[in-house]
Amino acid sequence: MRIAATSRLLYTVLCLVLPLPILALANPTSRCRKTNKMPSRQELTQTRDDYLTLWGGDLSLADRVLFQDVKLNIDRPPSANGSAPVVANDPGAFVNFVKFAHAGWETSEFKVIHWVAEGHNIAIRWKAEAIMGKD
Repeated sequence: MRIAATSRLLYTVLCLVLPLPILALANPTSRCRKTNKMPSRQELTQTRDDYLTLWGGDLSLADRVLFQDVKLNIDRPPSANGSAPVVANDPGAFVNFVKFAHAGWETSEFKVIHWVAEGHNIAIRWKAEAIMGKD
């Protein structure tokens, strides 16, 4: 199962906590599509967990979780010089943004707020709590 989807990050750096809500839709692997096999609840849960683990920094999951045409849609992240749009229209750019999102945080943890699955689709709303690093 792979994420083929929309993600939304909302940056808030107050109180040294960074909530990052996300909406992600997952589609079945080619194996599931060929057999019309509907994913089990366990497979959907594993896909959800793998996606959040990818965001948690385990970039080795990108090939298993992301389609080649993945799209990341987020708010413009703040920077020292204003903000800039984020374009991540392939797994490499998506992974690079995950790396960028981890820069400057001493620790971070991702938690599921809500999730729902129907058929081959998963929608996830999650948040990240992070502590700013020394630099």
